[in-house]
Amino acid sequence: MDPSILLGDISIQQILLGILSAVFLFFIVMSIILYYHWRKYTERASTVIFAEFIYLTGGAILFSSALILIGII
Repeated sequence: MDPSILLGDISIQQILLGILSAVFLFFIVMSIILYYHWRKYTERASTVIFAEFIYLTGGAILFSSALILIGII
C-alpha cells in the first residue's frame, strides 16, 4: 500500500511538527503541575530554583534539538 494515499499532501515534516506540538503541550501542563508542587511543598528555596533551572534548561535543549532535526530552525 502506498503511504501517500493515506497521507495525501501532508509531509513527514508536518506530521513530526504535530507530534512535537502535542508533546510540547504535555510538557507545559507537567511544568505547571511541577512548579505548583515545588513551590508548595519544598522548604528550601535554593533547591526549587536549582530544580527549575535544570528542568527548564533540559526541556529547552531537547525541544530545540527536535526542531533542528525536523528542519524548522
